[in-house]
Amino acid sequence: MRAILAPAVALFLCVGCGAGNIESRVVSPELELERTEDNAAIVEVMEAYAKAIESRDFDSVSKMLSNDYYENAGTTDRTEDDYGLAGIKKLFTTLGDHVKEVRVEVTIRDLSVEGDRGRVVFDYALTMLYDVGGEERWQTARDVNQVELRREGSSWLILSGI
Repeated sequence: MRAILAPAVALFLCVGCGAGNIESRVVSPELELERTEDNAAIVEVMEAYAKAIESRDFDSVSKMLSNDYYENAGTTDRTEDDYGLAGIKKLFTTLGDHVKEVRVEVTIRDLSVEGDRGRVVFDYALTMLYDVGGEERWQTARDVNQVELRREGSSWLILSGI
């Protein structure tokens, strides 16, 4: 009996020794995301981002953005629809004036870190109630997106992708 229990106890102890994987409402259950300091910090950014969007707290979202934030609006063949930090803050003002309710689900599918750069690939499902000219409308969207982040000091800030 002792000979059978010894390997089982050793296996249990070894499993408990590892850093483990991150479990979060924004991490896909299929993703085995190693619990590292950087991974945990980036997941926290994504959790805070989703919570701030749902709360329509665009000031908090703005604080998650790097001063070097840049968005090409999904077009690489032209620049007239590109914007930086000032442009996204202007968009947040417009959204704050017209969006009445937001529901969002963010699911991280992949997360990678190389030095001071991070990349998150995530699915999102968005439902938004907004007012246009006194008329309320619902809009829904589902897509895959990619956020680029950079470590600035002790924080991870978003460079693009929201």
